[in-house]
Amino acid sequence: MLLGMNASAQTPTFERNAITQAVGRRLKEVRVQAGKSQEELAHEAAVSRNAISAVESGAADTTILTLAALCRPLGISLSELFASLTMPLDVQDARRINAAKPPKVGRSRLR
Repeated sequence: MLLGMNASAQTPTFERNAITQAVGRRLKEVRVQAGKSQEELAHEAAVSRNAISAVESGAADTTILTLAALCRPLGISLSELFASLTMPLDVQDARRINAAKPPKVGRSRLR
């Protein structure tokens, strides 16, 4: 999630979501257990190596379709990928917490 600019380097700074990081760690764990490099998995799943790297590091959110494509060559299902994640799912990212709320409009009389 993009939060702002780093003043010294003028590059975007990111806050990584705990769920995104956990999924990335789990994907890397499964890939290493399968004995595949990021490049091999990228070729077999038709996903870029950079995308796999970003997911594994928790730097990028991904879609269920991409995760499914990555699971196929690893020989696991989506449910197996998520099964070992033991974390509360009530984690909210900052954009949800700080979402703008419209002002309450007083009830007007109709004539």
